[in-house]
Amino acid sequence: MRNIRRLVFLFAGFEPHAAEQQRSRFDYAAKQTGRLWNSSFEVGALRPGPHGCAEFHVKAHGPGWTAQTDLVVCDWSDFIVALQGQNPVRRFFSGLAALASFAANGTFLRYCGTSWRYGVFFVIPLILILCALLPLGLVVFGGGAALAGVLLSALFLWLFNDRLYLTQTLDNWRFARAASLGNDPGIENRIALFKAAMENRIADFNADGGGEVVVAAHSLGAYFAVMALGGVLAQAKPEQPAPGLLLVGSSLLKIALHPSSVRLRENVAEIARSDAHWLDVQSMTDLLNFYRADPVATLGLAAKRQPVLQFVRFRAMLTPQTYRRIKFNWLRVHRQFVLAAEQRTNYSFHMMLAGPFRLAEIMEHRGLPQEFVAAAHFKGPEA
Repeated sequence: MRNIRRLVFLFAGFEPHAAEQQRSRFDYAAKQTGRLWNSSFEVGALRPGPHGCAEFHVKAHGPGWTAQTDLVVCDWSDFIVALQGQNPVRRFFSGLAALASFAANGTFLRYCGTSWRYGVFFVIPLILILCALLPLGLVVFGGGAALAGVLLSALFLWLFNDRLYLTQTLDNWRFARAASLGNDPGIENRIALFKAAMENRIADFNADGGGEVVVAAHSLGAYFAVMALGGVLAQAKPEQPAPGLLLVGSSLLKIALHPSSVRLRENVAEIARSDAHWLDVQSMTDLLNFYRADPVATLGLAAKRQPVLQFVRFRAMLTPQTYRRIKFNWLRVHRQFVLAAEQRTNYSFHMMLAGPFRLAEIMEHRGLPQEFVAAAHFKGPEA
C-alpha cells in the first residue's frame, strides 16, 4: 500500500471566486474524479491558515494507495472583484489603454514569436470592439439611421460583453499591466503575504513529519505562484528540498514578456536555478496558454532542471457532446484545466494534486502513468 502525504499551495486563475468557492469547486470536481478513477476523495471544511490563507484537507484512497493532502488556498480574487466593481466606462477605456500598451512596447510581437495562438487571443478584443463600432458609421446619414447606428453599436457591445467576456478580458489586461509595471502596492503586499504564508506553512508541515510540497497554479495565478515561490527559494537553506511547481494553462509569459517585468523574470530564474521539479501543462485548444513554449527557454534563462511540458487534448478528456458544447467558448475551454474530466487520460488536475503519484513521477511519464490510466490501480514500489 502506497501512502502519500502532501502540502499544496493553490493559486486560481483570473476568476472572482473566493476561498470557499474554490474549495466547493474542488470538492465537486474531486467527487467526479473519484467516480471516474475508481477512487474516493473526501474534502474537508475550509479552516483558517497562516497570513489569511485558508486551507482544507483532502483524504483520498484507491486500489493500492492512500493520500493525505493539505491544500492552502492563496486567494487573490478580491483584486478581480475590485476591477469588476468599477464603472463600466472606466473599465472599458482603461482596459483598452492597457491592451494598447502591450502593443506599443513590443510585447504583442513577442507573444506572436513565442506562441502565435496567444497573439490571436490578444487581438480578439480589438476585433470585437471594431465590429461593435462599425454601425456608428450610420451617424453620417443623420436622423433615424444615426439612432439605429448608435443602438446597434450598444447592442453589439452588450452581446460581446455578455457572450464573449469582452469587459472581463479587458480587466485581465488591466491587471496584467499593473503586475508587469510592479508599482501597485496592493499586488506587492499580496506577494509578500503569499511568500510568508508559504514559508511558515512549509516549516509547520516539515516539523509535523513532512512530505511532498507542490505549488500549483492555473492561468494568471502563475504570476503570484512564481513570485512567491521564487522569493521562498531565494532565502531557503541549501539543504532544504525545493517545492515542486505545477502550472496548468499558464499565463506566466503574458507578464514575463513585458519589458518592465524584471522581478518576475528574476523569480523565474531563481526557480530554474533550484532543484524544483516544474511541470507545465498546456493545450493546443486553449488560446489563453502559451502552447509549446518552455517559459524558461523563452526568457533565455539557464536551468538546472528544465521544465517538463505536458500537452493535453480536451477532446480526449470529454465526451463528444460536452466537447462540441464548449469548444467555441474560449473561457470554458481554458477552465477545463481545473475541472474534472469525463474520460481517463494521463491528465487529471485533482488526481495530480491529491492522488498517489509525486510530481517528479508524473513528470517522468509526462503525465499520469499509462498503466494507472488503464487500470486506475497503483503499481510500483511502496512509499
